[in-house]
Amino acid sequence: MDKKDLLGLHVGIGEVIENGKTLGECIFDLEIVMMPSGKIEAEGVINEVTAGKINFEGKETQFRLSGILNRGERFYTTEFDCKISPATYPKFIVVDTEELFKNLQEYKED
Repeated sequence: MDKKDLLGLHVGIGEVIENGKTLGECIFDLEIVMMPSGKIEAEGVINEVTAGKINFEGKETQFRLSGILNRGERFYTTEFDCKISPATYPKFIVVDTEELFKNLQEYKED
């Protein structure tokens, strides 16, 4: 799967994990973009908390998202580290997009 095929906006659902502890589940948007330099970056926003307590307002932290991404008819499982700070809130930044791609697997129901 070519990384360029994954550029654009994805909707996801997954667990938010901070310091090894699951804080809850959420629905999030993730945008994967190619910079003019050719480097691929990703950022997103948590749209809705569906379980647990997730509140990063006014906080600088790193957390892990583990879940399913959807775009069109395709679904993917992945997990990746994110960082958020008062300067970026409510957006989070994916720390290492290579990790996102490395962990990416096409999801198929049995």
